[in-house]
Amino acid sequence: MAYKIIFIAVFVSVIIFLYYIYPNIKRPKWERRLISAKYLRDRQFFKEADAVLEKAISENPSATQLYVTYFKNYSTPENMEKLFKTASAGYEKTGNPAAGAVTAWCYIEEGEFDKAEEILGNDEIDDFCYENNLPLKARFFYKKGEYEKGEHEFEQFYKKLFPEAENDHELYNELRPDELITLVTLRKGISKSWKATAKIIPVDSLHEEDSWKNYYEKMIDKKGNFTVETGIYGNSENVFRNRKKELDETIETLESFLDLP
Repeated sequence: MAYKIIFIAVFVSVIIFLYYIYPNIKRPKWERRLISAKYLRDRQFFKEADAVLEKAISENPSATQLYVTYFKNYSTPENMEKLFKTASAGYEKTGNPAAGAVTAWCYIEEGEFDKAEEILGNDEIDDFCYENNLPLKARFFYKKGEYEKGEHEFEQFYKKLFPEAENDHELYNELRPDELITLVTLRKGISKSWKATAKIIPVDSLHEEDSWKNYYEKMIDKKGNFTVETGIYGNSENVFRNRKKELDETIETLESFLDLP
């Protein structure tokens, strides 16, 4: 009986090793770090997950997926200095388009539009943005205050992604409120019809992420707790000013759409 128990235990251990451990051993080290970061993030150890990705990037600055994951899950967006240093160092070393896109985004947040524009002129970064549904040029013009160019760029971006779409609803019906609000605000800013575009997303919904009302409440909460620790060079003044302007415009647009006083 004891031999049977030992045999079963060994058998189960071998299965676990072959199906779960061995495949991960064969992965590149940076891929294993992605898995480790996700494990930490799933357990709400967000800063620890950041640190794992930062170490992986320092060891493998050409690995595109590391930057993508780091950017999408960066746990302290109010600390722009750390994100900028990580991305810009990788871009300088390797020219990696993911690192370049994140670096450009950081420059946009800081208001360093000339530097952002130089990076956005890179065709590889343009391709990366399309592949990852990142309308960075539209955001560039929006933050710069050139709303007509921003609205045009936003439209062209999604028309290129979905060439079969015949109208706004077909173009934008998969977007979340935090994605669509840029276009809505741009159109409102140039006195172009915008409420029909906003109606693509319902005022209220059982799904919190698909509701303008819930998104508005998140923005109000964000304004009450609004902070920026650092800009890309340390001083937070520029990022604070630029983000506050964007937040105020977003709230104003939502209040107008929701007919709030």
